[in-house]
Amino acid sequence: PDFSYHLLGTDEIVSRTSMLGRPYLIDLWASWCGPCVGDQPHLQELYDTHGGEEFEILSISFDRSRADLEAFRIHNYPMPWLHVFAGDHEDAGIWSTFEMSGVPRMVLVDAEGIIVAVDHGLRGEQVLQTVGEIVER
Repeated sequence: PDFSYHLLGTDEIVSRTSMLGRPYLIDLWASWCGPCVGDQPHLQELYDTHGGEEFEILSISFDRSRADLEAFRIHNYPMPWLHVFAGDHEDAGIWSTFEMSGVPRMVLVDAEGIIVAVDHGLRGEQVLQTVGEIVER
């Protein structure tokens, strides 16, 4: 689906169009969500392996405050990829766009902007294999 959000800490906009040209993973999460936090070591490994020119991660945070998100990144995982702060309110636009009923939610999009996986194969260690197959195409 089309989306357009301000990147955390910048005036830059990230959108479906701006992400075209390389596969990317949308990670809808919050630091208060145990399963979301459990995915972070795997996302960090994924980014260390594929992140940059060939692959990107876009995390959309539903934390209660920007300070909570920033503290998590300072004290737990640096998460050196793209971030959007949605806030703790269940933004109806984001939730309906990504057909969410809660977090975590993972959406893998190929370089042409086509969703190739949602949740299945994108949690825990499986994300490394699933994304690896898409990146290596």
